[in-house]
Amino acid sequence: KYFFVSISVSLVLMVILFVMVVYVRNWDGGDGACSDMSRSEITGYIEKYAKQKGVSGVVFDESFEYMEDLHQWKVPYRSDGHRYVAKM
Repeated sequence: KYFFVSISVSLVLMVILFVMVVYVRNWDGGDGACSDMSRSEITGYIEKYAKQKGVSGVVFDESFEYMEDLHQWKVPYRSDGHRYVAKM
């Protein structure tokens, strides 16, 4: 009896985990798909975030790259003499 209960609970947990992984990989729950964002939208989000954190002088000096496998943008930028890479 306990064996079947434990197997059932394990299966339910695996299904829940699978659903969560599919949701996280495919839908961000936000304003839309990241791959469809324009360069100006991306820079706007990063500049807004930097302003909230008190960082000034953000300069985007390299090409942006969309990483399909991670569903993220890789955005290199410079601020206050340092080089950073934002992932969003």
